[in-house]
Amino acid sequence: MKPNTEILEKRFRSLKLSNRHDDRRNAAEHAYALSIIFKNQGNMRKARQFAKVSIDLFDENQGKNPGDYAPQNVVISGIPMPSSYIHSGVVKDRLKSLF
Repeated sequence: MKPNTEILEKRFRSLKLSNRHDDRRNAAEHAYALSIIFKNQGNMRKARQFAKVSIDLFDENQGKNPGDYAPQNVVISGIPMPSSYIHSGVVKDRLKSLF
């Protein structure tokens, strides 16, 4: 079943507009998921766009201790989050083929 990217993008935009740290990190995770989805669909332009946004959001909303790097979501629209930690370095490593 193909993920509904319109709904996921709307959720991402809502989270990104928030001033709350947790919402902004959640937006970074959603951008990561969108990047994977668009990559899997062959839309490399949008995959790169969301990968960059994810990296930027993680960089802007860095945690202060190791527990802050645990993913907030287990799965977003069928895309599993890294199991232990997620931060800009993880996104860069997992999506390096886009750059």
